[in-house]
Amino acid sequence: MFIQFSDQAWSVYSDDAEKDGVISQYVNYIIEKIRNGDDWISSTGVKSRQVGDLSINYEIIEDRIIIKSIV
Repeated sequence: MFIQFSDQAWSVYSDDAEKDGVISQYVNYIIEKIRNGDDWISSTGVKSRQVGDLSINYEIIEDRIIIKSIV
């Protein structure tokens, strides 16, 4: 499965990975759930997951995960 990040999402993800890694770990968790075909998260379309004050917006298109924004 191909994983793509918008510039904004990649900036947040990579900056966080160098610090405490909480955001990047949750993004990795979502990606693994999608790869494993978890029903609650793997259907196609635009989705959003809330983690405290953080919102991760992503889209699933057949064989691609696009992380659109992390705000």
